[in-house]
Amino acid sequence: MLKIIFVLVDLCAIVISFLLAKFLRFHSGTHLIQNQETTLIFLIFLILLVKYLYDLYNQCYYAQIGRVFFKIINVWAISFVVYVLVGFLTKFYFLINSRGFIFYFFVIYPIIISFLRIIVMPQILIGYFSKPERRKVCRYLGPEEKFSIFHRFFEDNHMIGLTLAKPVPSNNQGEHQEVFMYSQEDNFGDFY
Repeated sequence: MLKIIFVLVDLCAIVISFLLAKFLRFHSGTHLIQNQETTLIFLIFLILLVKYLYDLYNQCYYAQIGRVFFKIINVWAISFVVYVLVGFLTKFYFLINSRGFIFYFFVIYPIIISFLRIIVMPQILIGYFSKPERRKVCRYLGPEEKFSIFHRFFEDNHMIGLTLAKPVPSNNQGEHQEVFMYSQEDNFGDFY
């Protein structure tokens, strides 16, 4: 369900940016342009694919909003370069043949997606994980003295969707959906 919310937010951002760019470029929202539907479909497919490859559908990144912002900038740059390259390779047969539209879309889109992903999405995630049954319970494995630090981090960042359980050995393994391990070893070989 959470990934569907992410995709819907991204679809809204792409469609709103597309319509605003079309309005600014052609001074009308109803002006018919040849192949505009295929351009919108291409933009949706391209941007959602790049976001998926950049793991932007992982809610754990929202504990670090700065990281989300720079990932969005990377997605924007890659999408723009791919859009232009595909446009030149196909001689703009299925893209809107308008430099103004391209400019407006790729200026409006990062503004809208940054607003939605950095301001609106954390609130949606907090609301979504406000119900305890939607949160995954993690069993903590690590030094006892570090548990309080991680427990506080998980409690302060509800948008991650994880609840850290006390590091008490339990015979009932079914009550924990995830395991959170912490080690002070420098490399995996020493840890192993």
